[in-house]
Amino acid sequence: MMTELSTFPTRPYAPAQEHAPRDDALDLYSLVPYLEDYQNRARTRRCFITDDSKSEVSWTDVDGQGPASVRVLNSLAELRGYRSLHCPQRNDLRVISVCQSNSWRPLSVTCDMFKEIVDAVSASPDLLELPLSFYQKTIAVEEGFTTAPVFRLNASSMEIMYIIKYAFQKPFEEKGKDNWVLRQTGVYQKYDIATKNSTLVFLNPTRECKFQERLMGLLQSPYKRTCLQRNPLLVHNILFGTFFHAWRDYLKHLEGRILPIVSSLVDNFIIS
Repeated sequence: MMTELSTFPTRPYAPAQEHAPRDDALDLYSLVPYLEDYQNRARTRRCFITDDSKSEVSWTDVDGQGPASVRVLNSLAELRGYRSLHCPQRNDLRVISVCQSNSWRPLSVTCDMFKEIVDAVSASPDLLELPLSFYQKTIAVEEGFTTAPVFRLNASSMEIMYIIKYAFQKPFEEKGKDNWVLRQTGVYQKYDIATKNSTLVFLNPTRECKFQERLMGLLQSPYKRTCLQRNPLLVHNILFGTFFHAWRDYLKHLEGRILPIVSSLVDNFIIS
């Protein structure tokens, strides 16, 4: 007798987090089940700055009908104070952005500030995994690595998290160096089903990140802002549309470098 498809066991989605993770919490669904491991890794990899006065967090709130409110927060005290005064209402959109000073430097926040952001968003511990790919380095390591995407769903909310890698052409050339590089943007989104609030956290490789500039421009337009509020997943399409086309130009650039080498090797082989 054929078994009904519905009787086969399936792996359930990890439930979305209702509250921010405690230091002693254990979430076996998470990529970061043990928070002490995360703290040690973040310290070893130098993912965050240590000087609170040099921190910079861009916090944008869009309420149901009003204009976008943009604030740059430069300390843990500012972040806590601003957070306490701005509680999201129904159908609100919130965008929190953290940048590196450049793509080989730590994120421009302290570890305590990032934990405060996680708490403000009421995010699952998975969000703590995101900054571990943004750290201080001296050579181009982990260029091809990215963390696994995360999707969490329950009756009250949905969480999405991933890192997008993309090719970027520097506007200037350095002697002996390739002006094409690989960069990345970290993305986290939490959508509250009951209130229709959407909160987005972005980790960008520079302050001049093209996607960040486009997103902030869209949030200043009443019509485009309304589109983002009505379709909270639309922001991902904006991100992909900003960067995907560069892969074709990057591959063309690589072909231009490799084909002459291949041609020379073939010629030498024929002559020999």
